[in-house]
Amino acid sequence: MAKYCPVKDGPALYLDCKECDERVCEEDTKSRAESLVEMAKNKYPVSVSYIGRLSEPEQSKIEETCDIHHPAVYMDGSAMYSIRYRRSVE
Repeated sequence: MAKYCPVKDGPALYLDCKECDERVCEEDTKSRAESLVEMAKNKYPVSVSYIGRLSEPEQSKIEETCDIHHPAVYMDGSAMYSIRYRRSVE
């Protein structure tokens, strides 16, 4: 799976990003993943739907606290994600 580049609005050509020096994708990864986790946490026990592209670092960050499913993948490379907060029972 290619890394998503928000500058190009598509997959990055290189594994180590050489498109820009600002590292916009890394900043965007943190904010988008954190906002999706926060939305899922606020709507618990209901799942949150997100349609778009998530990179592997974003998915792994979300999977730390949430269950994530991909019920649909579209022709343009985007997908529909169902994200549900995982409440820890102690």
